[in-house]
Amino acid sequence: SLVKIVLTRGTGGSGYLPETDAVMTRVVTAYPWPEEQVRRGRNGATARLCDTRLAVQPALGGINHLNRLELVLAAREMAAYPGDEGLLLDTNDHLISAVDSNIFLIMGDQLLTPRMDHSGVRGILRGRIARAFKARTELRRITLDMLPEADEVILCDVIRGIVPVISVGDWRFSPGPVTAELQAWLEERRGRQ
Repeated sequence: SLVKIVLTRGTGGSGYLPETDAVMTRVVTAYPWPEEQVRRGRNGATARLCDTRLAVQPALGGINHLNRLELVLAAREMAAYPGDEGLLLDTNDHLISAVDSNIFLIMGDQLLTPRMDHSGVRGILRGRIARAFKARTELRRITLDMLPEADEVILCDVIRGIVPVISVGDWRFSPGPVTAELQAWLEERRGRQ
């Protein structure tokens, strides 16, 4: 099963400033393992760029907080394209992520993934990949013109694992040796758990 843990600042009155004696609230929910979501990415993902943009807010960059209304809007936008993944740019035209996963562009054997200091969510699997392949990973600003130059493109999240992107609009990609290497690396780690 899948367990989700949400921490809030606790209950309080109206307004935005939390009360100084607020007590944190922890909400724990369990869901059945989303096998259909896992199965959806096994043969690769088709993707398109969302019209919805992510705001640039360095104070919240990378944090998985509860104010993800931009992702709700992007998910609603993508409902018109069943089966496609939505890729998100920020308001500065930097590629940040997919709606519910992180992204890596593979150039040769190098792994490029967006910096998350201005927007986006630093995913758990993204962090594990960046640490395990530190010598080959670069966190950087990724512009849209870099996307068609990639040899391979992958999405990653803890539920679906590593999913190769086979197209973004008219751009085509093929899962290659680095995608296979990362998938094997992840399977080995999951087998140890």
